[in-house]
Amino acid sequence: MILENGRINLKRYWTLTFNPDYSRKEDDCVEELFEVLDDSVRTHMISDVPLGAFLSGGIDSSIVVTAMNKFVNQPVQTFSIGFRERESLFDERPYARTVAETFATDHREIVI
Repeated sequence: MILENGRINLKRYWTLTFNPDYSRKEDDCVEELFEVLDDSVRTHMISDVPLGAFLSGGIDSSIVVTAMNKFVNQPVQTFSIGFRERESLFDERPYARTVAETFATDHREIVI
């Protein structure tokens, strides 16, 4: 959206193209995916202060914590949020604990 002469003018500033390479083997694609993920996490971990991760126990946060664990010399700090209700469908702490235990993270849980 660009404001020109007092009027809003919509202009596309990008064009998405996707040309899959079906000749590649699945194993090669998986290897490249993990290389890209590791590189992204490694570059985002450059910091003057300690870093941590919100750990839900789902696939996304578990993969990030797995990658973080490769680039540190101390336990990764992880944090999860739970709920007081015993039967809460949104309480992912058991899954987060499993990941935290697997990678020996410095895990903290907050119950709301």
